[in-house]
Amino acid sequence: MEGFRPGQNPVPIKELQRSIEEIRDRISRFMKGWGLWVTILVVICFYLASGFYVVGPGEKGVVLLFGKEHSITDSGLRYRLPKPFMNQIVVDVSKVRRAEIGFRSDGTRTRSVPAESLMLTGDENVVNCSMAVQYRIKDSKDFLFNFHEGDVHSTLQDISEAALRQAVGDHPIDDVLTTGNHVWDKRELIDYLNSAPANSQERPRRVLRPSNLQPGLPGYGVFEGTTDSGVDYAVVDLQGCVFMNNTNDPFYAADALLAQAGITGPFAVIHPGTARAEKYWLPARWAAVIDHCQATLGLPCVLTGSLAGFEQDHLQSIRAAMRTPWHNFSGKLDLLGLAAIIRRAALLLSMDSAPVHLGAAFGTPQISLFGETNPFAWRPRHDRAIVLYAGKPGPITDFEPREKPRPLSDLSTETVLGAINTLSARLPVATLPNS
Repeated sequence: MEGFRPGQNPVPIKELQRSIEEIRDRISRFMKGWGLWVTILVVICFYLASGFYVVGPGEKGVVLLFGKEHSITDSGLRYRLPKPFMNQIVVDVSKVRRAEIGFRSDGTRTRSVPAESLMLTGDENVVNCSMAVQYRIKDSKDFLFNFHEGDVHSTLQDISEAALRQAVGDHPIDDVLTTGNHVWDKRELIDYLNSAPANSQERPRRVLRPSNLQPGLPGYGVFEGTTDSGVDYAVVDLQGCVFMNNTNDPFYAADALLAQAGITGPFAVIHPGTARAEKYWLPARWAAVIDHCQATLGLPCVLTGSLAGFEQDHLQSIRAAMRTPWHNFSGKLDLLGLAAIIRRAALLLSMDSAPVHLGAAFGTPQISLFGETNPFAWRPRHDRAIVLYAGKPGPITDFEPREKPRPLSDLSTETVLGAINTLSARLPVATLPNS
């Protein structure tokens, strides 16, 4: 095998080295003269040129100086000092954004979100409501600095849902279905009811109750008549099935549990659990509050909750620390039953969870405990409600849209007991018997 042979005119290594040396010499001579200053000037020019930016039509530029808001700029080619001294954030203030409450849309499909859409009316009925809120950003400074990143949309959804719940809770079902709702009028609803056979559970979001129940009670007799199958009815809510006998009445179920517990007078509902364990208050403190209500105020306490394992563990820890009787209704009530018993209660004490909103809809005297969540959007808004916030020495009345989460361990037993005594002093003597 023949060895490698170079071509006829190879570039000698020495010539290559000589060329490299010549280039180095030229650069060295250039840098020793004006070249160094020219290079520095070019670098500075590129650095300063990085401060140019474009604000498009319908946008606002927010210029930051060392991270703090410095100025607001309009559309066009703009300039600010280069980083790290200044930076800019461009906000589209002309875009129409959309927040959906009670449903979510994805292209051509729409799905319901029952956790948001099911609401209580002022006459103790449950309706399925949804709405869409369209909004634009008016103040780019507030948009950027008064909310945590990504919280604007969710905060608007929370506030809109709370406002919708408040509006629905302030009106009877007749107003919600007719004057307050242009989609379902009375004639449409009656035609719909007449199409529902007896004992049917196939008609979504509609409930019937026999009209021979005691007339004149809240929620009864909104629309009365007889279906084509011969069953008398009165519409009481829009929950999703047809009630045709007293045993399906949520108040019947609530009253039956109270009778089994031997509770015939005023009572308190204690709801210590939620779906998020980090929102739990300490079991020993719950026990002290329950013992105070039962032993000092003479107000029996019923505990409500789900059958979830971690929630049951929490309830058992509370029971172990209690010195007074234990009335456990957890897992024995559906949503309507829970609403019914809260409506019957003289006092509601709960974490930030569904009972807060049920109590607010009914105007039940209530104390709501907040820590990991901000009461700005989720608090009850009636005059018989007290809001307690972890780390605060007493009830709060001023609410901010931005609050850092706080552990519930920062909320003392004394603060909650003080709130109970304050609230009991506002109520009629008949409501809290020993207050």
